[in-house]
This record gives sequence, structure tokens and C-alpha cells, in this order.
Amino acid sequence: MPNPSQEPIPGELLVLLEELGQRSNPPADWQDEWKQRLAALYRHHNNLVDYVTTCINRFQNNPHRWNTLLQQQHYTLYHWKATEHLINYRRFFTVNDLICLRMEDEEVFEAYHNFILKRVLSGQIQGLRVDHVDGLLNPSQYLRRLRQLVGPDVYLIVEKILENEEILSAQLPIQGNTGYDFLALSNQLFTYSPHQEALLKIRDKFVGQTAEDPHSLILESKAFMLKERMAGEWDNLTHLLRDSQLLSEEVWQQLGEAKIKDAIGAFLVYFPVYRVYSEDFPLSENDRSLVRAALDEASANHPELSNVLKHFEQWFVHHQVPAEVNPTRLRYFLCAACNLPGLLMAKGGEDTAFYRLAYYIVHNEVGDSPTLFGIDQPKFHQMMHYRQARYPLSLNATSTHDTKRGEDVRARLNVISEIPELWEKHVLHWQQIADRLKVKPGIPDRRDEYFIYQSLLGAVPASGNWNEDELLPRMKDYLVKCCREAKRHSSWSEPNLDYEAGFTQFIENVFASNEFQEAFAPLHQVVVYYGMINSFSQVLLKCSCPGVPDVYQGTELWDLSLVDPDNRRQVDFQERNLLLRTLQERYARTDHFLATLGRSGKTPTSNAGSCIGPCRSGSEPRKYLPKAITWPWILPGSIRHTCWHLFVVLRAKVIW
Repeated sequence: MPNPSQEPIPGELLVLLEELGQRSNPPADWQDEWKQRLAALYRHHNNLVDYVTTCINRFQNNPHRWNTLLQQQHYTLYHWKATEHLINYRRFFTVNDLICLRMEDEEVFEAYHNFILKRVLSGQIQGLRVDHVDGLLNPSQYLRRLRQLVGPDVYLIVEKILENEEILSAQLPIQGNTGYDFLALSNQLFTYSPHQEALLKIRDKFVGQTAEDPHSLILESKAFMLKERMAGEWDNLTHLLRDSQLLSEEVWQQLGEAKIKDAIGAFLVYFPVYRVYSEDFPLSENDRSLVRAALDEASANHPELSNVLKHFEQWFVHHQVPAEVNPTRLRYFLCAACNLPGLLMAKGGEDTAFYRLAYYIVHNEVGDSPTLFGIDQPKFHQMMHYRQARYPLSLNATSTHDTKRGEDVRARLNVISEIPELWEKHVLHWQQIADRLKVKPGIPDRRDEYFIYQSLLGAVPASGNWNEDELLPRMKDYLVKCCREAKRHSSWSEPNLDYEAGFTQFIENVFASNEFQEAFAPLHQVVVYYGMINSFSQVLLKCSCPGVPDVYQGTELWDLSLVDPDNRRQVDFQERNLLLRTLQERYARTDHFLATLGRSGKTPTSNAGSCIGPCRSGSEPRKYLPKAITWPWILPGSIRHTCWHLFVVLRAKVIW
């Protein structure tokens, strides 16, 4: 650009610009220092200030100059919603700003991990957590490279969502996962499965229509996300298939691109897990069964696509690949295809269907599933036995930054499964009162209203004081987010401000209604008390089961948080340290604490009765017996369970 200033450009700036042109190492190594030097020049040279100001002024109201400048960049500007149908890069779910790195490229891998490796070698880092591992093009390859880079002794876990009874591959060079599977299992254990039908009938009576089948709604929501929010990724995968020449041009002409694209979409939507991990053919037996399940369900629901899906079955299940097909291209297509099922489940299932399904929201949770309603004790024991044998160092999580509701909210909602008659009596009474609190008829509708009452039971403080903890503004923000995620009346792309205004005004009226709160209190007290027992049990289970207890920030006290950003609020650790010292002085052992609580029959209404005591005491054996974490999980065998709510944990060192 020519110099528009009368003053010469400072020599220091010319030196800096020449140095910039000679840089060969990654910008991350030098850009901060370079910007600081540039800023220092700007502050100390008035002629440079004049020069920059003049340059900026030349661009004002001059579209041609802007267009010329933008055409010289490495990107093209589009409206943000265009990425719903057109995109040329991998991204984190549907967040345009979070661009995926090509970790499959060794140069990118080395550049990115340079900083991490230095910290590992210096001993500053002893463990690594890989977030959203399924978003990588080839997770198995990445984890193998990472393990080779950091060595065998670094604790390495992955954030991995496992669907019902899905098994984490034993071939991965990791210690385990971040614990969503444990969260789901413990959540299901605290649900009383015999009352599923009763709760369904109550929901239908409240709403006035039959509830949707959860599995069908999840599939419908995944298909919606693929067509309306990720059509660009879908197109790219279709083009990749064609460019890879895995199907002959004759087949493309015979079947048509639209039909082949629909078959790809069906394969993605009906995929039963986030992804498979096999890198080569033939696929592992487990991965073949998962691919076959997706193809079978897709063919059963869309028989018109069977003649396309049969090609996928031949390639991926039977490994019948024509000689002219390049195996490298086939592997790449499978890896690229496996990027999308997890995105569809996360955005279509967890962030859409889970906000639409309201009959029992406790299982609308990351890692869990509303298609399930409780598990029995033998099943839980079986899964813990497997966990101890395969991945004893996985995390035992009960709350995370991504959970839809805090662990103590879920512990309360688990109680509903035990008291359907009491729930029905109260929720129908609340409905009658609340009809008079609606500013606009039908806002919120019955489904949203049913969702609200469960959320309130979980979030209203134990004291019954609705004004505590900024609950009203938090609840309003939460319910607007729920409304947009459900995409029934509003959405992030097209907010329905009228419905949202009616929704939030209804909540304000509920919070201002003494009549509603008086009607709410009796059931709330019951749920809080028994939910508290569930909370203590959950903490002790987390500390005694195979795995590493994971205490998410702030959950040392009652965790009545809702979905993010509510569960990412600032934590008062000073309060927690003070309370822990107080409890240590008062109660030497957890059983003394619980026994005192049981005799009193009262519900703690402050943090003094929180889970911080049981959490500390439950972790004591790991301090004094550090190898106990590797002790076998003993199946109950001949132990008799005299009642369904008694769960026996046995960990023992076997001495021969």
C-alpha cells in the first residue's frame, strides 16, 4: 500500500515488516511478541498514528477497496446461516467459529502438541483429557500418536459418549473415559423401573395426548439436523463418495445422485453409536455389528434405498470390495462418514429431542437415554465388573460442564419414579392453578409446562425459599434456552420472541404466586428429603465403584445447577474449604454423619448438610489404601437383597 502520510514510515516498522516476511515457524510461536512490538511502535511514533489513521479513512465508505482487500484473504465471507447448507471445513458440531484442526496431518499434529510435550517432559503435566475425541477424522490414529508422543506413564482419558451397552475398544491406548457412562448407569440405578407405565399415563393425562416414542423422536430430530443445519456436510460427504470412485459412473447414472445422497443420510441417522473406531478392513466384529445395525434399520424404514445401502453392506460388513476400488479411498470415506453420526446425536438427540421429551426428564442427559427407564442391580454389578476388568481408571462422573442438570437435581427427580400417585396428585393441581397465571392462552403449552414443573422440583432450594440463589433469572434464562433447543416454538436461528416473552412472564407469575408455592411445597419437601438420600448414596457409590471419583467444580456442595451456562458459574472455594474443616471437626466418620441425619428425620436446608462430608469420607480408603482402586469388584453372588433399594458394594483384595 502506498504511503499516504507526509512523514516517512519509521525504520523500526520497516524492519518489523521485513522480519514478518521472513518468518517460517508457526505464528503461534511469535505472533503475541510481534503484536506487542507493533503496539509499542504505534504508541511512540505520532507519524505512524497518522499513517494508520489515513489508511483507515481511505477504506471508509469505499466498498471497492474493502472488496479488493477481502479477495486477498484466505477466506470468503458469508452470512453465518449459510453454513446450514454450504460449508467447506470441519467444525465443532454446528459452531462456525470452532474450526477443526487436521490432526491426521503429521505437521499439524507436531505443531499443535509442541507446547503440551514440553510441559509433559518437564513434569508439569501428568495427565491429558482429549475433548470430543469423536470429532477427529481418525481417533484411533490420533490416540496412538499421542501415546507414542507422551509415553506410557501419562494418564490419558477421552471424552467419549457411550450409548447403551456400547463397549469402549480395548485397543485404544488410554486409561479410560471421562465418565458419562458411569453417570448414566448410576442415574438408571436410582430410577424405579416398575413405575414406567404409570408415569407415561400421568404425562399423557397432563398433556392431553399420547407421548412420542423416544427412539422415533430422536431419529426424527437427527434427520432434521442433517437436513436443516448440516446439509453442507451431507453434500460434502456425497461429493466425496463420487470423487472417490467407490461406485461406478454407471451406478451413479442408474440410481441417481439424490437417491444415493438419501441413502448416505439414512446410514448416518440410523447409526446407533457416535462412531466406529476401526481403521482398516475388515472391520472389527463389534464395528461390523454396529454398521450392520444401522444399515438394517435404515433399510427397514426406507426400503426404497435398499439397493444403495447394499453397497455399503458389501464394503463395510462383508468386505466385498471390487478390485478396482482403492482401499485408501474407502478407508477415508468411512472415517469421514463416521465424523457425522456423533454430531447428529449430539445436536439432534441431546440438544433437540432431549428438550422435546418431557415425560421423565431425568434421563434426558448426556450419556444417558430416555429410551431406557432404570436398570436392575445385577446389570449394574455386571457393568462394574467389566469396568474393573477393562478400564479401572476411568472417571466416575456425576456432573460435568455439559450435563443438562446437576447431580442433585437428578437425585431429586429420581424420586418421582418411586411416587407416581403423589406426583400425579400434585402436578394436576399445579396445572389448575397455573392456568390462571398464563398471560397468553397456550403459552407455555402443556408439554413445556410439564417440563417446567420437573425442573422446579429439582432446582428450588431445600429451604423452599424461591428467592434464593438468583433462581428466577436463572430459571428464565434456562427455559428460554430449552425452548430454543427444542425447536418447537422457537430456535436459535429463528427466535420466536412472542412465545418466549409469554413463557418468561408465566415463570415470573409462578414465582410471584403464593397459592402456587403453597401447593408446591408438600411434594417439594418429600422430593428434597429422599433426593438428599439419593445424593449421599450417589456420592458413596461414586467413591466405591471401580474408577476415579470425579468431583466437578462446585459439586462439593448441593449441585442444583441447570444446563450451561448455569453450571459454569463462579465457585466459592473458600466457603467449601471452611465447611470441610467444620465437618471434619464435627464428624469423624461418614456413617456417623448419615446416622445422625437418619435419626433426626430432617432435611438439611443449608450447605452444612451437603455431600462434602460423604465425598471426603468415601475417598478416605483411596488415601490410606491407594492400591484399593485396583481391587476386584466382587459380584454379590449369594448375598440376598431383602429390598430393592438396598445396594451392596464389595471390593476386596483376593489373597491365595
